[in-house]
Amino acid sequence: MQSHIIRFALIALPAVLMAMPRALADGPALETTAASDPASRYGRMMSQYESLPPAQREAWLWWLLATRSEPACRATMDRETFERTVAGHRATLDRVRTGYKLSSDELLKTLEEVDRQEQAAIERLTGEYREVTHQSVGTNLWEYQRRMQLYEAIKRLCDASPYPFEGQAKLIGWLEAAMIQQRLSGRPPMPPMPDFDVVDDRVWLAAARSNTPEVKTSLELPASQLSAAELAPQIAAYNTSIDDLRTSLYGPRVLDVEELNAMVDHIARLGLTRIALASNVLALARQDRQRVRAIETLDDAIVLARVKVSAARRQVSREANGDTSSRQWRELEGLNRVAVRLDMLATGPDR
Repeated sequence: MQSHIIRFALIALPAVLMAMPRALADGPALETTAASDPASRYGRMMSQYESLPPAQREAWLWWLLATRSEPACRATMDRETFERTVAGHRATLDRVRTGYKLSSDELLKTLEEVDRQEQAAIERLTGEYREVTHQSVGTNLWEYQRRMQLYEAIKRLCDASPYPFEGQAKLIGWLEAAMIQQRLSGRPPMPPMPDFDVVDDRVWLAAARSNTPEVKTSLELPASQLSAAELAPQIAAYNTSIDDLRTSLYGPRVLDVEELNAMVDHIARLGLTRIALASNVLALARQDRQRVRAIETLDDAIVLARVKVSAARRQVSREANGDTSSRQWRELEGLNRVAVRLDMLATGPDR
């Protein structure tokens, strides 16, 4: 009788182990942080915006919307909702570009909206992380629990840090990098743990430097229902921008994290322009569509950008030489974030 019980347990155990992670994935998400005290949660960001000169407010707001809000929206919204959200962002940026300064209430509302979007993205990515981890470890329940406990510990560190709102972007980056590494290898090292107690303003300052007049033109998305004659020069200008981007990515020079982030920002803006151009072309009659020059894709540019990111990661890894406490090792977190952003662009609404 005992042997039958043991035999049944051995047969049933794999099925139980396979079911438990999936049941966890379908269970309630980790508790998200409520913005119960806006002054403490958003106070630093609000003070920063208030202290900026007018020339930098647009760059700061663009950084908030394009590099935090929109990636979070991509993870949770359908294409139509995403495009409406981006259109709203564009309208806000247009107002700020004319010298308008957001009021405290408007700024708080914007930060709360970005907060909700990122928390929704974290909830969805947490479920995807569980699923990817489950697929990676198979029936190894103990390894599954170890990786989930690691994430839960990182999530708690983010929530308990002095800057939980700023830390959400780092948490999203860690989740995305961890899923990519698990897909590449069954037992990969997890990405470096983010430092949630430090806020690096160089991130948005790099975006401000990249937000030159030449780059800003890609944010000017064409209005809907343009004629073929009106679309042709805009498509030609867009295609020229793609050619210039590809040319700038050739060459042996290794780029640093700030330069790579600025490069990805440029690609993201061009991607939004391409969505709008393609929507306009589809609205044309067939004969007009044939008259409009084809819109180039960003695929080649993204491939070249990935080469640049890989070169930077190899160089930083060599300099780190396995020292997990070194500055170079921490820099890998930023490079992982760049790589994840490129992957998101490669599979975004415009692909």
